[in-house]
Amino acid sequence: MLRPRDSHDLRLIETNLIFSPSASIRWLHDVFGNSIAIASFTETTTELRIESRLRLETFAARRPAFQIAPEAVTYPFIYSADDRIDLGRLLDRQYPDPADRVGSWARGFVRSNPTDTLALLADLTSLQQVAAGALAALRPLLRAQLHYHLGTSQLRTRQVMIEAQALDH
Repeated sequence: MLRPRDSHDLRLIETNLIFSPSASIRWLHDVFGNSIAIASFTETTTELRIESRLRLETFAARRPAFQIAPEAVTYPFIYSADDRIDLGRLLDRQYPDPADRVGSWARGFVRSNPTDTLALLADLTSLQQVAAGALAALRPLLRAQLHYHLGTSQLRTRQVMIEAQALDH
């Protein structure tokens, strides 16, 4: 993530993107309110470096004060027919995972079967330590995505982020 959104538990104070080679940047928002940077380069290169500097304020995350639906108190649970309609294609994998690497990684967060859904959600929000270990494995995949997209003079960070996020699904 190059620029997170403000939310109830995060306030963005200052952001800066630094590109090597240098680029002119045009910012826009997509239909979901995400900030999208379109970087235009004047030269070709064998290496792209993007540095994102952020100054932000975070607020203590508390467990949600809302009531969880009785059928979702424990995980795994089955979505209702109405919920499945609303979730639609979000329930489908976007990319195949024949070796079940992503599924195996995700199951590592489930302490027991069944498990408390709110506790699982709390664990998933504190992935910083796990993400540090996963970064080494993801770095070559992310580099491959960047190299793929460098075939043009414009790097569309939205597409890179979509494909990088798909690695988690």
